Amino acid sequence: MTTFIANQYRETAVLRHLLKHLRQRRLLTPYQSILARSGLQLEHPLVTELHSSMVLQGNWSHTEQLVHHVSQAGLFDAYLHSCQPHAVWKRLYGTDADGDVPSHRGGHAMCIDHANGMIYLLGGWDGQKSLDDFWVYDIKGDKWHILSHSTSTEKNGPGARSCHKIVFDAKTGCIYLLGRLSDADALKPRGSDGAATGGNTAGSSRQAHGAAAGEGSASATTAFCSEFYRYHTRGLDSGKWDFLTFDTAVSLCHYGLAPLA
Repeated sequence: MTTFIANQYRETAVLRHLLKHLRQRRLLTPYQSILARSGLQLEHPLVTELHSSMVLQGNWSHTEQLVHHVSQAGLFDAYLHSCQPHAVWKRLYGTDADGDVPSHRGGHAMCIDHANGMIYLLGGWDGQKSLDDFWVYDIKGDKWHILSHSTSTEKNGPGARSCHKIVFDAKTGCIYLLGRLSDADALKPRGSDGAATGGNTAGSSRQAHGAAAGEGSASATTAFCSEFYRYHTRGLDSGKWDFLTFDTAVSLCHYGLAPLA
């Protein structure tokens, strides 16, 4: 009995493979004939209907509905459980032509040009001072390129800073930069009236960076200037900076708009 059942199982499996082969080759006449005579159910009826709607008829609207029904019936569950996504980290060692890479830093800003596979890196804090170097990373080539050793020396270029933000405009190819926390910024104690007092200590810069990282109370900090810049990565102005405004909060007040708290 066991041998008979095993033979039946093998014959059914062979017949299923034969039917799938005929359907893939669009030999539908022998496919339908064998299927009708054998009385075999090749697959779930929804899968059969999905194949007919998508492959044979090209009925995309009906196919979308069927995919939803197939999902509700749990027919994708086995496949989904067999290929669960997982993160794979890979350390990159790309350097520039001279073997240089950006130095250790925190509080820097990065943005990506998806179309050209470029990642831009600007500024940051190395533990001693704010930085004003400007880099671009070529994803495909796994190479860093230095755009500027010091943006503060360039015309309209931003000074050294950390805890700022940059964003890439895919349409124009421009990078916009907002805000800063520089070495000149300090965390100043406030008096009973709420006004910032003097006494800028030697550790003020470190305190300011600690506050930006989440240390201390936000109410104890002074309001830092929100400088606004634009950098061109393409076109006639490629490689140039535009200084848009010294403080966006002042610009808003100029137009009768109050900055957000």
